Amino acid sequence: MTDKNVRYLPDQPYVGSNTTACLHANGTDWWFFKAKESTTLQYKMLIDDSGLHVVDSFDIGTIIDKNIAGGTQASFSPDGLLFATYDERTMLRLYDFDRETGDLSNYRIYDIPEIEPLISFGGLAFLPDSRFIYLSESTALWQYDLWIEGDPESPVLIDTFDGFYDIHPLLETKITKMQLRPDCKIYIGTGNGTKYLHVINRPNEKGVACNFSQHAVELPNSNDQGSMPNFPHFRMDEADICDPTITNIFGVPLDVTTPTKIIPNPAYSTISVEGFVGDIMIIDLLGKTVWSGSSHTGIDVSAWTPGVYYVKGANGNVASFVRIK
Repeated sequence: MTDKNVRYLPDQPYVGSNTTACLHANGTDWWFFKAKESTTLQYKMLIDDSGLHVVDSFDIGTIIDKNIAGGTQASFSPDGLLFATYDERTMLRLYDFDRETGDLSNYRIYDIPEIEPLISFGGLAFLPDSRFIYLSESTALWQYDLWIEGDPESPVLIDTFDGFYDIHPLLETKITKMQLRPDCKIYIGTGNGTKYLHVINRPNEKGVACNFSQHAVELPNSNDQGSMPNFPHFRMDEADICDPTITNIFGVPLDVTTPTKIIPNPAYSTISVEGFVGDIMIIDLLGKTVWSGSSHTGIDVSAWTPGVYYVKGANGNVASFVRIK
């Protein structure tokens, strides 16, 4: 950085969180777009060895609502041929992209079956071979197949939010912004300050075979406001966009825990737990242990005070459930 606070665009409101970059066809420069709120206007910009340049602007697509705040996300496909953006009001928008000219074309828009109205946060990511788009809407995760001729088929519902809370701080681990990582897995934030990430372990697989694990990675500290770092595809022109053999970062092992589930959730009389090994303990919101033992089925909760409880296993797994009247 050599200069700060340099204005490159007109003094207008812009959509902040759907900005991302794509490597130019020359393998050196970078393209990126900036959308103007409440319009269909997109500014096309280029970063080269002489700095940042506004190349031009053009109208394409549908109006981007000014009230979407930080709940949007944008992504280029790993092969650089597609550009996609998402927000809860105009849903999934998909464009063809020309890495040589930086032009967008062939605009199309797809609706998402509504799980919860007026979702405020969501995200999207392409899988490594650019076949699928994964899209989250806070309480649900969907998969679109782009290899079907014509328009993509109706999205496949991969999973819905399982109700898990991070106990410190007491926040829900919703399904929000996501990123394809160098280990070929897709990591997903929670949209707030929890210390958990969700993981799509096999994103190249169709449907639930993608092996989506909720709150599978526990970070050492809270993720500030649930943000997700926005990395472009640096390996776009390489044979492998990512490397599935990666098992550690800077010598620190990647630890993805076994998926856990409480059945039923919410619960009234008895519960069963899945994904735990050995003894388990159940604690309330005050940190008091209300039950412990080796049984994983038929645990009687009928006399417990209604509220949120956490199940902890000897293997480090944690899951939450709600006891109702």
